[in-house]
Amino acid sequence: FEIAPKINAAGRISHGKAAVELMISNDAAEAKEIVSQIIELNHQRKEMDNSITASAMKQIADSNQGKNSVLIVYDAAWSKGVIGIVASRLVEAYYKPTFIFTDGNDGEIVASVRSASDFDIYRVIEECSDLLLKFGGHRAAAGLTMKKTNFEEFKNRVEKIVSETIQEYQKSPSIEIDSVIEIKDLNNNFFSFHRKLAPFGPDNMKPVLVINNVCAKSTICQMGKDEAHVKFYIFNQDTGEKIECVGFGLGQCYEEMKSKTFNMAFSVEENHWRGNVAYYLNIKDIKFNK
Repeated sequence: FEIAPKINAAGRISHGKAAVELMISNDAAEAKEIVSQIIELNHQRKEMDNSITASAMKQIADSNQGKNSVLIVYDAAWSKGVIGIVASRLVEAYYKPTFIFTDGNDGEIVASVRSASDFDIYRVIEECSDLLLKFGGHRAAAGLTMKKTNFEEFKNRVEKIVSETIQEYQKSPSIEIDSVIEIKDLNNNFFSFHRKLAPFGPDNMKPVLVINNVCAKSTICQMGKDEAHVKFYIFNQDTGEKIECVGFGLGQCYEEMKSKTFNMAFSVEENHWRGNVAYYLNIKDIKFNK
């Protein structure tokens, strides 16, 4: 979470060449200089991300799109390098399929598209292919290019198709649970088996598991900017090992998590460091016990 976004920012804001040069450099001074450049590019990426997200949300509010089945926003000033990130943020905020448009070349506009739930947004785009110059992707995410003159017709057609085909359960967030386990199940055999299920992707999603009656009060802490996230440990009494749990965006639950037990939905993630692999639990949601 510290290194990868910074390397990725080079290609989003400037050119991916900087990241490549960093990886192949044999000169410590040169590498240090490139790192400084990449950190600055990542800072710019974050500022763009926040600014465009705020601008898109204002556009949604001003145009009263919140009641629509799909969000479609456009601004010529938005950066192509970050509109995919912004689309994902809007899906998190509104839980609707989202199209973020900005200017391309020679009267063209481009979009990054993200879906919500398991709604097949790619099929919707295919039904509008006569209005597009090119497109690609899959049911959960896509990109497209079109003439700006087709924007309004495309917008109206997409809204009609989505409103007529989206199912009620796809309009609100839900988590599909694969299994309920106990803390004692989190051992080397479990993690080894989990790795065999990879690679994960749209057609092979990571298992989402649940552990009930979790107590975090002795180890929980807040982290990140504005203390927006939480981290704590659970202990496997059979093996004596502690397992890190991270809850992104759960900072607002910190006080309650310190005093109550809760049921926790999560996926298993890997941290790779100097040839070693450490596992942690990425918390999807929690439900407090009464």
